[in-house]
Amino acid sequence: MTILIIACSSMYLQAQCLNTPRTGIHIIQYGDDLYKIANLYNIELQDIMTWNKLGYNQPLMLCQELIVRNNSTPTEYNQPTETFTSRGLYTKQGGKKHRVVAGQSMAGLAELYGYSEARFREFNAMDNNYQPQTGDILLSSDCTCDRISYTNGPTDYAGLVKNTNNKDPYTPPYTNITNTGTNTNPPTTHTNSSDGATSMSSQEMEMVNEINLLRGNPSGYIQYVDAYVNEQRRTDGFPVDQAVVNELKAELRQLGPLSILTPSQCIYQAAKEHGIDQKPTGDVNHQGRDGSWPWDRVRKACSNMQDGNENLVAGTPSVRTAVILLLIDEGIPTRGHRKTLLKPEWRYVGCYNVGTVGSFPHYWVQNFGY
Repeated sequence: MTILIIACSSMYLQAQCLNTPRTGIHIIQYGDDLYKIANLYNIELQDIMTWNKLGYNQPLMLCQELIVRNNSTPTEYNQPTETFTSRGLYTKQGGKKHRVVAGQSMAGLAELYGYSEARFREFNAMDNNYQPQTGDILLSSDCTCDRISYTNGPTDYAGLVKNTNNKDPYTPPYTNITNTGTNTNPPTTHTNSSDGATSMSSQEMEMVNEINLLRGNPSGYIQYVDAYVNEQRRTDGFPVDQAVVNELKAELRQLGPLSILTPSQCIYQAAKEHGIDQKPTGDVNHQGRDGSWPWDRVRKACSNMQDGNENLVAGTPSVRTAVILLLIDEGIPTRGHRKTLLKPEWRYVGCYNVGTVGSFPHYWVQNFGY
């Protein structure tokens, strides 16, 4: 069983550094972030990332030089270099994984698949000291982080009993567990947003309410996680790493109630536009065809929002299963999707049920903001 999940994070920095007299170069100072720099020079965030070959989650350093004008690239950036792929050592392999052959490096593989080395190392969970060995299997796409899962076809979900009457979607047996948590004020169904009633469907509101059930009583949600894991084992379904589940449960036990999220029409619109943007191409990633990232879209749609983020998930008709898959976040070392679900600062939410995108059924866009 696969999952489709993506979480992006904003880039913030933490001394003053000497400015440079060179035109088109910005020296990163204490308190800078990429949004502030983009606004300062009236340029797009994506342009800064492209000109400086930055991955969307790549850390930045104090006093680092950033190119902030495309026609001002300093001479040291213009020196001709031999690319790794021009040496004939690198050939793309099918699927979303790559088996290392003798002589290949992380830098060369990153270039081959279109990533910065830092980003390539990040989604492969490899530190800067790791050098690939012949035969190693590496991820060739960070879209693997956004997992989808079915086995023999889009109606035969691993870990879920196949519905043979084809009339009603399968409801997992762990859906109607009595809540035995300690939260005496469980989240209620919200119908209003910060800017008026939302146009979310009943199923989309079901996703919102499931997220709020989790956030309203994190420790109480453990029962649903346990029931999901037990069901996978009973049906010989999607294999679950118990160590990751134990890690999650320990984290949930330590959390008190988080903010209950209010549905927001403008955030919902941002989620919907991204889903519609991806549907004709079959793409399943956070970057829109216009180069925008989740925080760009949320802040553009909602002028009063300071920040936003996004999770993508697909492959299961069950809203609860989708949330649990994101929450366990197995195989994602940073647990980025879990962090997004549990971020205390969020105040608003919008969930869009895209449907089928490419070969991915039951595809969802969850957007968050504050």
